[in-house]
Amino acid sequence: MPLIKWLTILLLLLGFTAATLQAAENQRPPSDFGSFAFQAKYQITRNDSKIGNASITLALTDSLAIFDYYSKVSRFFLTDERSERTVYRLLDNTNTIIPISPNTYEYIRTGTGPDDQLFIDFEQQTIQSDDGTISFDTEYNDNQFFRLDIPFRLQKGLPIPSRYEFYNYRGEARSYNVEQREKQILNLPIGQVEAEYFVITRPNSTRRITHAWFAAEYQYQLIRLNQFKDGKEQADMRLKSFTLIPSKTVPK
Repeated sequence: MPLIKWLTILLLLLGFTAATLQAAENQRPPSDFGSFAFQAKYQITRNDSKIGNASITLALTDSLAIFDYYSKVSRFFLTDERSERTVYRLLDNTNTIIPISPNTYEYIRTGTGPDDQLFIDFEQQTIQSDDGTISFDTEYNDNQFFRLDIPFRLQKGLPIPSRYEFYNYRGEARSYNVEQREKQILNLPIGQVEAEYFVITRPNSTRRITHAWFAAEYQYQLIRLNQFKDGKEQADMRLKSFTLIPSKTVPK
């Protein structure tokens, strides 16, 4: 084979290898975080009637994990659109706890009725809302933390905490009791999926009950969330698509 042709083929192969390695690097979880960057989209129903859509997005950089939740629901003449964004700092992995720590949390709600907005700065330990700014000294996590911690623990084979303590989207200190049940097979818009099943309640109350499923097939991320209040279904959020995204892509 002529030398020039051989060199051309070699360079093409090297270029292909470099591109492949770069693509793999873009999809590699930083540290031992356990999850690739992804976007999950959901269909929301209530009593089997479609009322809206939701999405969860995880974006990763070298030092941050940005976790976004968005939903838009309409029922009769009522509308509700809300978003949550938590920015976490990536920590050195310990193999026993998820290597993230909340930096900021932002909640925005618009639609029928009063609009709401909240911002928590975990570094400054302040909560800002329409009512002003208050300080806190209890080291709780944010409202979304359990949605990442449970998948991490399932992937690592670690026990799931029986309680999560956090600041909710109103800036109030709250806790969830979490009970793991037997696996279930679900029929979802994305297809049939086997999933880990959890029941989430508030301490000393059964007024609000949340059923949550996480599937190994989708990085143990949330695939269904079914909420009840006083025995009546409030919403049923079911996975309809799951897409890996480049790790260095940060949503606006």
